[in-house]
Amino acid sequence: MTLHILKTAVGIKDIDGLRRRQSHKVLRDGETATLPSITRRRPRRAAELDEDSCVYWVIKGMIRARQTIVEFIEAYDDDGDWIGVFVLDAELVPVRPVERKGFQGWHYLEGEAVPRDARPGDEADAEAMPADMEAELRELGLL
Repeated sequence: MTLHILKTAVGIKDIDGLRRRQSHKVLRDGETATLPSITRRRPRRAAELDEDSCVYWVIKGMIRARQTIVEFIEAYDDDGDWIGVFVLDAELVPVRPVERKGFQGWHYLEGEAVPRDARPGDEADAEAMPADMEAELRELGLL
């Protein structure tokens, strides 16, 4: 079963805001566009990541987008401190929003907990609705 990582997009209001924040870090090699995401906290389950693993982004209390993990690199900085680099596909894929309360450290998703990709139009509808309203409608089974 494929393992995925959850990451909070701190200070981001929507998917476009995350896209703008990442845009200056994108590396292009021909038609391939990747994005390095550096961490100083070692994910305990990094060895379980595979070619289908993704980072799922929590934006304003909702899982809203994902990016495929191309590679995870362990290295050391100039001071000899451990760092990890998630090399992500630069494409942000909107997912059907799922409520996710704040968390610290690494959290993982697998199996039924993984949100499905959004269909055309889902992203615009989800962005227009306040997160608390959307969560309540989901809880009532209306979304």
